[in-house]
Amino acid sequence: MIVCPNCNHPNPDGAVQCEACYTPLPVLSTCPNCGASVQTDASFCGQCGFNLQSADRPPSSAVAGSDVPDLSPIEPLILPDPLMVPVEVEAEVPEAKVVEVSSQPLSVPPPPVSIPPPSAACGTKR
Repeated sequence: MIVCPNCNHPNPDGAVQCEACYTPLPVLSTCPNCGASVQTDASFCGQCGFNLQSADRPPSSAVAGSDVPDLSPIEPLILPDPLMVPVEVEAEVPEAKVVEVSSQPLSVPPPPVSIPPPSAACGTKR
């Protein structure tokens, strides 16, 4: 079972992307020292602390006497899609502003003056 590093959804072995969030899953291999599952790009085993970088290198005697290049298949490195990786953004919180309130009572404006409508006899032409 492969657990998604993005959403912690358990996925079946051999899955290449998360069934829940579609994030590409890391490729796993086994530690040559203890057999624990480790990511292929890991430097050390998380279970026993074994240096996985030294396990990838062939013995020095095989390299010194060999003229034939190593043509063993290389596992592809699957990187997460940068557009699918969530980015944590810290929101800027504005500082609180202190507003001084006057202790004087507020003045109320006078009510508006109403103007009577013009009468029908005043402004009509015949």
